[in-house]
Amino acid sequence: MKAGRKKYELVGNRFGRLVVKEECGRSKSGDVRWRCLCDCGNETTVLGTSLTSGYTKSCGCMIIGKNSNLWKGGIACEQYCSIWLDKEFKKSILERDNYQCQNSACWGTGNRLTGHHIDYNKKNCDTSNIITLCNSCN
Repeated sequence: MKAGRKKYELVGNRFGRLVVKEECGRSKSGDVRWRCLCDCGNETTVLGTSLTSGYTKSCGCMIIGKNSNLWKGGIACEQYCSIWLDKEFKKSILERDNYQCQNSACWGTGNRLTGHHIDYNKKNCDTSNIITLCNSCN
């Protein structure tokens, strides 16, 4: 931890649409990272300073533009199917796709992989509807 910085316990606290679930390491600069669950069902990792300052209030579902097919009055809050939160399920998708982004036009700038619903239907968690994308392509 950087000198002079106090570490706060954030587990269980709500910041906008995010509820902090657990501490999950530190950034390169030494800031604490927290795993959060968004009201829309997505999990995200956020720096504690971004939470406590009010800079980050959602997984990103609140900043989807009006021209997006996910625009729903400012938020994309459709709930995911229950298996979506199962770590083994997500791991099986990543393994199937050899831990590689499946976007053929990927520039390779993303550093984190995630599952993506091909038809954008969060309730359709059939494995044939989910591919691995890096965070840049998702």
